Formats: sequence, C-alpha cells, structure tokens
Amino acid sequence: MLTLDSRALPQVADEQLGTWQRRLLLASAIFAGLAIPLSTAAQNISTGFLLLCCVFMRPLRMQLPRLVREPFPLACLSLFLLMTVALAWSSASWDARLEMLPRFREYLLVPVFMACLLHAGARRALVISFAAATFLSVLMSFGLSVMGLHFLNTLPAQNSWPVFHSHTYHNLFIAWLGSGILAALCCKALETPLQTRLAWTALALCVANAYFWVVGRTGQGQFLLMLLFILVRHQPRRWLVPGIVALVALPVLLYLGSAHVRKGITNMQQDIVQMQAGNSDTSIGLRILYARSAVALIGEAPVFGHGTGAYPGEYARLTGYSKGNLSSGHPHNDYLWLWAEAGILGPLALLGVLIGLVLQARKLPRPQQLWVESLALCMGVGTLLHALFTDNVSGVGFAVLASALSAGALTSSPPRPVAGTRA
Repeated sequence: MLTLDSRALPQVADEQLGTWQRRLLLASAIFAGLAIPLSTAAQNISTGFLLLCCVFMRPLRMQLPRLVREPFPLACLSLFLLMTVALAWSSASWDARLEMLPRFREYLLVPVFMACLLHAGARRALVISFAAATFLSVLMSFGLSVMGLHFLNTLPAQNSWPVFHSHTYHNLFIAWLGSGILAALCCKALETPLQTRLAWTALALCVANAYFWVVGRTGQGQFLLMLLFILVRHQPRRWLVPGIVALVALPVLLYLGSAHVRKGITNMQQDIVQMQAGNSDTSIGLRILYARSAVALIGEAPVFGHGTGAYPGEYARLTGYSKGNLSSGHPHNDYLWLWAEAGILGPLALLGVLIGLVLQARKLPRPQQLWVESLALCMGVGTLLHALFTDNVSGVGFAVLASALSAGALTSSPPRPVAGTRA
C-alpha cells in the first residue's frame, strides 16, 4: 500500500548501530557524495558500498519493507519492473536486452540508498561531501583557467574549463548545488550572518563559473530554470511576474555579457543552417534526427513499444544508419526512448519517478523541499535534450542525491528511532 502521509520517515539512530558499522556507513556516505561530481567509476563503486552496508547492517535492512511503499522508491521500482517486463517482447537479441537493463540498476537500488541514509549522520555526510566536491571543481576550474593549464576535461583552446567531467555534467552538478544554496538562503535556514555571506559568495561563484568559464547550453539553461523556480515557488506573489520577466530577459543579458553563451547560441544557429542544407551531422542536427526517428518508431508500436534494448536495431532498420555519428542507440530524450522501447507506460513511469520524489519532499523542511522540487524539475526538463535519467553519470548521481535529500531532514534535530535491534 502506498504511503502518502506527511510525517517524516522514522530514522535509524546511532544507538542501533555498532561503532564499526557507524564508521563504515559514514565512510560509504562520504565516498558516495564525493563520487557524484568527481568520478563515474567511483560512483559505481560507492553504490556497491552502500548496498553492502544495507545487506550486512540489520537496522538498515529492516527498513526496506517500509521504504518500498514510499512514493519515490515505489516509483523507481516500478520503472525498473516495467523495463524488465519489456524484455519479453523485445526485437533485440538477448545479449542486447540484458546489456540495456543495467542502465536502470540505480532505480532498483533507491530503497537501499534510502535505507542507508535514514541515518541522519550518513545523510548529512553525503550531502556535505557532494557540495564540497562540487565546489572544489568550481575552484579548480577558476584556478586552471588563470594558469592556462590543461587537466582532465578542460578545453583551453575553447576557453572552457570543466574539470572532472565534461561541460554537461560539470554545469549540471553546479546547478544542483547552487539551487540548494539558494533554497537555504530564501528560507533563512543558515544560522549566522557569516554562514549567509559565505553562502552568497559560493552561489555567486557557481553562477559565474557555469556561465562565464564553461561552455554548455543544457547545464546553463537548467541552472537558470532551477534558480527562478526556487524564487517563484518560495514567494509566488513576489516573484512570479519578476520570474517571468527574468526568464525572458536573463538569456538576453547573458548573451550580451558572456562569450560562452554567445558561442553556444552561434553554434546552434550554424547547426540549424547546416541541417537545412542537408547535413545532420551536427549537435542540433543529430538531436533532431534522433527525435524524428524515435517518433517514427513510437508510431509503429505506440502501446507496448519495441521492447527493452530494441532501440538501436530498430533505429538502424528505420534510418539505414548503423555506424558513425548518424547511428544511435538513444534519441537523447528519455521520454521518447522509453516510449519507443516500453510503450506508453515508459514515459508515464518516468514521470511517476518525478511525481514520487515531489510527494516524498512534502515530508521535508521547507528549504529541503524546495531543493528537491527544483531537482525534479531539472531532471524532468533536462532529459528532453539529454538522457539524464539513463546516463550513468547523471542517473546514478540523481538517484543517490535524491535518496539522501528525501530520506529525512538535513538539520540536526534528534532522530525518531525505528523498531529494530542492534546488529
């Protein structure tokens, strides 16, 4: 039975865990938070550590029966179940089917993540470590640009300075952090004037880095949308009209003031011109080709889809492109992809994940609720242009961070213990 009450989830108290268990859980949470903006490989390893914590720590393991009835975990499990069932009628080989299913493993593990993060210390450790690692990437981006040094993903020739990930993810994680900072500032959740000044400074640095130091249209648009959403959602009477005006005016101001924004728009215009001339092998041209092809595939099987893992083969059959840039295993839009593979229930299940997360956020303090809602908006809109949910970097990051933010308050109020014995 789905749980929709507005009470906070019961928490796992320190007394229910042994000393070594607390230390291992905290270390795993810190590792998971650091991994989101720093390393894809570390993300995959960190989720394994959280799984082991849940399996071998009885107080955590005992929370799973309750958690699977909560809105967000239930929606994530439903998405995984749908893609598992859709294996049955897929037109792809069994190797291709089973190769595709692991893209959804993080949604199967959401109840496990939340069980581990019902411990307030682990939850705070994960969020703080994510914030620290993301801000480290901002500072390193500034530093490398000043020194003109190439490191990992920096692009000195393009005057673009993402560090640990490419520009898309660099700006995406900055947007996630910046929206959380703004939510705390709007709700006056910081305890001292010094904390408030530091938060404003950090937010300003995040905005400057995303718009003036790193090229990336998708992340920049998501950041702007998240910031405006928090302002309007927090005080709709005060910010609704200014927010609408800002949504129109800020892109113009950014175009005039940021060379990176101008470069992105110029590239977009050039891509459209080339596409009209018959060349689809550009960033915008490929997205349009992929979207049109996905719509055509949906038209062939709108109710049940072609089955999990079938999209690459069906796309090649439809377009004749099986190699090179014009070939595709994904339309860069999770709604279209899930509809093409799992039928009409695919995009509905994805929307269910976002709705479940928003419902889960109703149990949170106001700043945290705004942060979670802006995160859901970011993913729901951003995946129209980039496969955020099924991408290993952003998908795992979203599942872990959303689990942390929705498992309970980040404040230091004493937890309400749950039933369970000390392991």
